[in-house]
Amino acid sequence: METTPLTASPAKHWLAARWRWYRYKLGLLADRTFPPLERFRERQRLITHYTRAHGKPPRLDPPTTFNEKIIAASLADRHPLLALCSDKIAVRAYVAARIGEEWVLPLLGAWWRAEDVDWDALPDAFVLKPSHSSGQILKVDNKARLDHTHTIATLHGWLAIDYYRQGPGEWRYRDIPPRILAEPLLPNAPDGGSPPDVKVFMFEGEPLVMQVMGGRHRAPDADVAASWFDCRTLAFLPIRQKRRQHFVTTLPPEIDLDTLFRLCRALAADFHQVRVDFLLAGSRLWFTELTFTDFAGCATFDPPEWDERLGAAWPLRNGQAYFVRPGVPAPTDYPPRRT
Repeated sequence: METTPLTASPAKHWLAARWRWYRYKLGLLADRTFPPLERFRERQRLITHYTRAHGKPPRLDPPTTFNEKIIAASLADRHPLLALCSDKIAVRAYVAARIGEEWVLPLLGAWWRAEDVDWDALPDAFVLKPSHSSGQILKVDNKARLDHTHTIATLHGWLAIDYYRQGPGEWRYRDIPPRILAEPLLPNAPDGGSPPDVKVFMFEGEPLVMQVMGGRHRAPDADVAASWFDCRTLAFLPIRQKRRQHFVTTLPPEIDLDTLFRLCRALAADFHQVRVDFLLAGSRLWFTELTFTDFAGCATFDPPEWDERLGAAWPLRNGQAYFVRPGVPAPTDYPPRRT
């Protein structure tokens, strides 16, 4: 005799969804009312994510490896500049002031609400992103074919993300105001994905290693490939991170290394450790972001000794890891308020 599988009723689904919403709101109220509880939960999320990725909790007294120092600095460093530099809109002015706005993709628009996006003012091809989280991007290569209803629903979902509480617990995302921004769409790479990424790992203002990454934003199941190079010798390094395949074994000749390192030094001057990211469109570099917590400290290295070697390049200050150098002033006009 056939049996019909039991499924929850629509009413139960609705009640469960409402309970999750109320639980989230109550937790948010508790965190904001009692800051030590917020710090405790943040610490637990960071350590839990690290432990799941590495199979053991991080050593934090003192931290030794690169990933451990990411966790330690995330817990210790509350400099407001970290939030500004993680805001995909606010960071543009910071970068332009240090290296010039010609290295920053033009901002086609920024909106607080999905319904306010001025579609008529946008070009035929563009990119949409949220300002306050990581990993979301919508590439539009033909505005005439855009499904506005679906797109607005997607933007609503982005704006509702609380990346600080729903992600690993990185403090700098806590107060970034959620907005939508639009940038020009750069030509695709030959594989159909975004142009290659060039990511330079800076320690004490100097470039140590770089990643050249390809295959991003192709099909959802496409593998991203990344290759590592020594910034001093330019030699290929047989490093794999998150088990990714190698992208190339020689540096693309289109990269103007003198210009790249000059720009990175200018952008890293305020920090003990930061990753400076560019897109390589043809022979043109375009700034994309400043990254302080590479994979939130959860990416494994193969061989694992590179976790130690990168960690050794990040010196401790008073026995603790920090991102921002001492004496760097806090921004006076951040975060922005909705008008």
